[in-house]
Amino acid sequence: MASGMARLPPLALGLSKGVIQRGTISTLRETIQREATLNSLCYTTADHKEATSAFLEKRKPVFKGS
Repeated sequence: MASGMARLPPLALGLSKGVIQRGTISTLRETIQREATLNSLCYTTADHKEATSAFLEKRKPVFKGS
C-alpha cells in the first residue's frame, strides 16, 4: 500500500492526509467543504497537468510536488 501511495502526486496526497486528520475534529459539512476546496486547487497544479499528459501519452507520470 505504501509503495502505491509513494507513486501519487505528493501535493495532492499531503492535502488529502490533512483533510483526513482534520476530519476527526471537524463536522462532516466542514470536511466536505475543505475537500472540495482543496480538490479544486489540485486541478491547478503542475502535477495535474503532468498526470493528464502522461495519461494521454500512455506513460507513467513523474510528479514534482508542484
